[in-house]
Parts: sequence; C-alpha cells; structure tokens
Amino acid sequence: MKNLHFRLESNNPNFSQDLFSMGFTLEKFLLRTTDPSWNYKFIDRTAAEKDKDKPLFKVLEIKNFGFYYKPNDYIFIGELETDSQKLTELNQLFPPH
Repeated sequence: MKNLHFRLESNNPNFSQDLFSMGFTLEKFLLRTTDPSWNYKFIDRTAAEKDKDKPLFKVLEIKNFGFYYKPNDYIFIGELETDSQKLTELNQLFPPH
C-alpha cells in the first residue's frame, strides 16, 4: 500500500466536548517474502511436497507512519463541499514534501 490517509471525525453538535478528529498516515507498507538469506523471492510452498513445512521469511517495510489526535477540532474535512477545499485543508495538516 502507498500514500494512505485514514481520518475519523466526530462532529456531533449536541456534544461539543466530543468534537475531535484522529487518524493516521502511511507513505508505504510493504510485506515481502524472502529466502533464508533475506533476498526477496517468491516461494510457492504448494509447488512441491518437500516445501510445505519449510519456514517462511518475511520483511516488513513501513515508511513515514504517523498518528494524530486533535481534540476540539473545528475543521471537518467531510463537511467541505469541493475536493479542492478538502485537499487544501489536508495539505495544511500534512504539507507535501
């Protein structure tokens, strides 16, 4: 997965103390299979009976993971009308690099 932004907003006007937004961003999440020497390699354990019980080696790469929680948030991206407005607000939260 690449360039993921998940955001949850709570904007119930009856409970002003419950206004918040939270989320996480992730530039890259990559899980790969390797051989015992940690070289990337596809291993089909169903191809041969002798391979079924061999251990699998995995490498997980996570790049630029971030989490945020904003209590008393007053900007709710989901309520903005245009994609341009939404993008502007998101870029203010997380300026492009």
